Amino acid sequence: MYAFHRATRMNQVIVRCVPRIYYWFIGIVLYPIAAFVFTAVLIRGAFLLFGADLAGRQLVLTWLSITAIVALWAYTRDYRRLSYALLPDSLLIGRGGSAIRVRFGEIQSIVLALPERLPWWLRIQRLNPKGGELYRSVIRTRELTILLRLSGRRYLPLNLAYSFLVNGPDLMAEFLRRNRHKIVGHDSYTEREIAALASARSNTLMTL
Repeated sequence: MYAFHRATRMNQVIVRCVPRIYYWFIGIVLYPIAAFVFTAVLIRGAFLLFGADLAGRQLVLTWLSITAIVALWAYTRDYRRLSYALLPDSLLIGRGGSAIRVRFGEIQSIVLALPERLPWWLRIQRLNPKGGELYRSVIRTRELTILLRLSGRRYLPLNLAYSFLVNGPDLMAEFLRRNRHKIVGHDSYTEREIAALASARSNTLMTL
């Protein structure tokens, strides 16, 4: 009975972070437009290339079918992927069988903010008057990202401070509070880590 209660307690969610409602409505506009471009340009173009045509009802039905397929795939992917839960002893990323559980015991150290080094194609944006905002946005995102060094040479750049996520900053703050004894300075970054993290994707587990 004690083991059951302990297991139940360990699975209690302290903070949950998921997309805001408006995030799901973006696809209602985006996916039909993307599917229409794909259908009208690529699929119809392929038909014309071989001396045929896709028009009228066939074109509409093809567009609707592709819209349904893309929407189903995208919504299913995001529903499973964009879910974060802080538990008493771990951080759960995702839902279902593809969910990743990062136990606090696996965390070797935590660094606040990623290194400033970026890929060359982002660095040159500083010289572009129209690309300066993109560069500053990327730098700001990296400043808000924390790096989890895990056992087995695994790394997790974690950033939930996005406006479309509910409770993102709260989850990160509570996570850091519970693991504050593992926080180390920027001088702990190795040259290998700096190079590998230049193009790292937030909230995606990686191995070096």
